[in-house]
Amino acid sequence: MSIIVISGVELCRKEISGVERYNYEIVTRLDRLLITINAEERPDIRICYLADEQLQLPKLQCIRVVPLERRAARSKSKDICDYARKNKAILVNLAPRFITYAKQIITLYDVRPLEKEHYDSFRYRVNFLLIRAWLKMHPGIRVVTISKYQKRRIHSLCGIAAKRIAVIGCGWEHIDSIQSDDSVLDRLGLAKEGYYLAIGSIACHKNYEWLVRMAEKYPAEKFVIAGRENALKGGYRLEHGNTPNLILTGYVSEEEKKALLENCTALLHPSKYEGFGIPPLEALALGRKIAVSDVCCMKEIYRKSATYFDPDHGAISLQEIENADPEEEKKVLQKYTWENAASGWLELLKSL
Repeated sequence: MSIIVISGVELCRKEISGVERYNYEIVTRLDRLLITINAEERPDIRICYLADEQLQLPKLQCIRVVPLERRAARSKSKDICDYARKNKAILVNLAPRFITYAKQIITLYDVRPLEKEHYDSFRYRVNFLLIRAWLKMHPGIRVVTISKYQKRRIHSLCGIAAKRIAVIGCGWEHIDSIQSDDSVLDRLGLAKEGYYLAIGSIACHKNYEWLVRMAEKYPAEKFVIAGRENALKGGYRLEHGNTPNLILTGYVSEEEKKALLENCTALLHPSKYEGFGIPPLEALALGRKIAVSDVCCMKEIYRKSATYFDPDHGAISLQEIENADPEEEKKVLQKYTWENAASGWLELLKSL
């Protein structure tokens, strides 16, 4: 059986966004699943990282942790790739990172830079152009993505066979284990159920101009955007003008994020492009109403559990945001779990 090497680059970051969350949940829950497999039948899975960094993971029972010595003037991914090559291993790249190695699984959460050039920096677009060229050159490379919509886009834009692309989505269970930090409400001057919330990095494709229009339309309401500015997004800046009722928090911790989610009137998700969209799933798990844009994969994921709106045309009436159909909400939360995602990864790895 082949050795499987998971890149731990994203798992050394202390600030958590969607990619880091996906990495953490897949690795930790995959490790738990491996416990249930007989030792002689268990795949040899290792996670590699650079020894001068700190891996942000609990103690793993079955996945072997391998710290690597950093080599001067070399990228983190290159050192990990060299380890995989030396051991003739399959490299699992849980990020959209260009690596010149033919025996790998690469995770593409979306292929936005290949179809929406103005959303991202030139450097980030080049990374995806290189990934596309490498995929075409090496038909043995497998791709994992997080929605059926993105599978169709990868198949079309990268020109690779659909059978090479696996869909393994996201989950929500992590939100249950996070302890809320309600002090963020006092810090931002917010009352319980006295504001509308959006979560995500300040980037062009997130379409927060829509929220600016909402803040202008409803000056008596408060709107909060919890997210950091992202350097990969080409220096984008949100112009929010004269909207004192719109609060930009910058990066918030997971504890603060949960408190903001638990106490908002509703979560608003106006993004024009998504691979999945975890914040609405977290909001549903906490019993909040959600209103999301009707683009990309959103209706595929959220079905009748959300209120939908056109992100290109004006604002919506806040009164239109309705409570979810309990049965539809239950179906969404049962389908998209980290347990299901880890099981999907395990089946994929066993098939190799």
